[in-house]
Amino acid sequence: MPTSRRGVFSLAALLIGGGLLTGCTRQEYPGAKRYAISGKVTCNGIPIDAGVISFRPNDEKVGRLSGGDIVNGVYTVEEPKGPTAGEYRVEILWHKATGKQYPDPTGSGLMYDIRVQVLPPKFHSNSTTVVQVGDPKASFDFNLEVPEAEIERTLKSQAKAVGTPGDR
Repeated sequence: MPTSRRGVFSLAALLIGGGLLTGCTRQEYPGAKRYAISGKVTCNGIPIDAGVISFRPNDEKVGRLSGGDIVNGVYTVEEPKGPTAGEYRVEILWHKATGKQYPDPTGSGLMYDIRVQVLPPKFHSNSTTVVQVGDPKASFDFNLEVPEAEIERTLKSQAKAVGTPGDR
């Protein structure tokens, strides 16, 4: 049975298009649907340069712990690692540079910043910030307000306690 080029191209386009459509809807993980989440995190209007954000489910039987790194004030959690629908308590840690550095222990010659967590517990262990996850394009921005003097006091005390790896 002769086939035309047009028919072959139409069939190929149909198969490729159908594959793309099914690929977009296929879950790459077991269990309930998860959601990609992203957003911005600032403290006193300045992007948090390095930190961690966690979304802790208020009902652990329904939700799943999720989160990721904050880099230059931005975090992104892709759908496969994201939370399921539900209510989540948000915890944020800011790993602020102390101004001290230490050498790479492998001898590469690189220097690394010593960083310490400087946010008060009301933003992490005692956080009351809650978000509702369920929108496929969820974006949550957080602007934390902390007196600069409190950040500096915490930074100095934590930096003094940490020292450098060579000090131990």
